[in-house]
Amino acid sequence: MKRHGLYTFSRDSFKNSYRSRSYKQHVPFLALPEAIRTNNAESFGKLLKKSLRLRSCKPSCTCRGCYNTTTLVNIQNVSIIATYGCGVDIKSGPCEESLFIIPFETKGIFRIGGQDHTVGGKRNIVYVPPVEWEMRIKSRSLSGLMISIRQETIVDALAAICGTRELATPLHQLVQQPDIINASRGCGSSMLDAINSYLRFIETIKMTEGHLPSHLRLDDLLVRQLLLLRFPLLAELVKEPPGVFGFEQLLEWIRANCCKPISLSELEARSGYSRRSLQRAFQARFGCGPMQWLRKQRMEIARRKLETAPLGTRVQDIAHQCGYISPSSFCRDYNQMFCVSPRKHLNRLIP
Repeated sequence: MKRHGLYTFSRDSFKNSYRSRSYKQHVPFLALPEAIRTNNAESFGKLLKKSLRLRSCKPSCTCRGCYNTTTLVNIQNVSIIATYGCGVDIKSGPCEESLFIIPFETKGIFRIGGQDHTVGGKRNIVYVPPVEWEMRIKSRSLSGLMISIRQETIVDALAAICGTRELATPLHQLVQQPDIINASRGCGSSMLDAINSYLRFIETIKMTEGHLPSHLRLDDLLVRQLLLLRFPLLAELVKEPPGVFGFEQLLEWIRANCCKPISLSELEARSGYSRRSLQRAFQARFGCGPMQWLRKQRMEIARRKLETAPLGTRVQDIAHQCGYISPSSFCRDYNQMFCVSPRKHLNRLIP
């Protein structure tokens, strides 16, 4: 018998269920050290209940065991469940979050709000609004992601993309309706590839840093990408940019608040720029995007703080004052920009 945390399973069952480690390559976050392996549906259900309001969880096929590898990742207002293993049937009660289910090798039937939806293939995304839902798996395996997003986060992101809540209001009703998104061709395919690449990027940060820095607002971009996948026409909402005075005000606000977590959606809401117009305006003015310019401002503030820091100040103190949770991330960014470590700058080893 092999023991992993609170869960125990036999050598043979482990070998049969995990004879191939390829799931770590095609399902993000399963390669993280905090991934948990369970050997029954009850234990698997307990893990899911940390992010979902489940009523029941049972194996789809009772003639074989139930073995799953699962990772739970929280990114500010977004929770992600990554899993690979045996198929299970799930019943969930109503909740306050919307759910994007991205299957990789799963086929089944989703009953959402009393209506059945058949899902097959690797590029059919299930959108579940805050209602009761069931999942009945018809394949031998369950593989993919469940991304849970707070409803107020979706509303705020729609308002930021559309420019005003008035323009976003008609979409609020659509957010309450379930949908099966076919991402097998055209823009849907490229959007899903971009989402998967971004999730891999988040996984890499998590593996190298051990945590996800809050000042990066990684949840904001993920929510925006998922909403563009749900509502492709949002990509065409490009407003006319405001005057120079509005842009200058935005720059002053960024300089005054750059040591706090700032998201791209917040910049849009304050400036009146759309996502594309905001990128174009910063590219024309500074030769980089808004988030890159924000990072440069943080580094300039950090340099001034290091130059005037009293004796006894630590690098991690300066990092925290500039909005960084991880000192290693701060040191890496500082070294990239100034070609010198902040520790040397702090110790006055350079002019």
